[in-house]
Amino acid sequence: MTSDHNVKVRTAGALKSGMAKSVDAFKAAHGWAFAPSFTHGPHIEDELARQDCDADIVGLMDDAIAGGIARGWLASRRVPIGSIQIGVAIRDGAERPDISNMDLFTAALRGADTLIYTTAASGEYMAGVLTKMGFIRRFEDKTVRYSSGAEVNARLAAGKAKHEIAFGVATEFLSNPKVVYLGPLPAEIQYPSPYEFAALAGRDSDDVRLVLDFLATPQACEIFASTGID
Repeated sequence: MTSDHNVKVRTAGALKSGMAKSVDAFKAAHGWAFAPSFTHGPHIEDELARQDCDADIVGLMDDAIAGGIARGWLASRRVPIGSIQIGVAIRDGAERPDISNMDLFTAALRGADTLIYTTAASGEYMAGVLTKMGFIRRFEDKTVRYSSGAEVNARLAAGKAKHEIAFGVATEFLSNPKVVYLGPLPAEIQYPSPYEFAALAGRDSDDVRLVLDFLATPQACEIFASTGID
């Protein structure tokens, strides 16, 4: 990046793989790169509320973007990029369970040695699913939770048990060659999460608009689709 261009884009970790590829594509088209950074979506929302978010553009779930616009933290332009589904993964080489319908998914849960997921938004959703299914207490002894998807991936890849299953956003599993993404949760319990980009209020420069224009292109949508965003 040259000193003449300094656009910072801060997003939820679920968009990390797509952002890395987007930086390369944008630089190839325009000769300079924007600077991405990543953390949990709720952390970005807190930064916006405190007015100390070190970014020009943020990428968050659509309801967070709408809330930021309503509170005057974000400019009104919204750039949708697609939806991320919560999915299931196993360690590469482990025995592959069938999760293609609710009955088979339930059988996979019962037969698992370990269930691995985060304490972040996707993990809280998964805990809610297990609670509704009546399994949250029953499976407590075989459940392991981590603060981030990266930690879930690392734990899954390092596991030794024959039947270990992890849950999380598809984008994070698809970016790790040491785990195998089995697919999304069954439709009955799936919760697609739409993501969007928006500029911070007062940061609507020509360079910021150029980055948003790029993120709105079919090329950018194809890039994000290749990382697991529908």
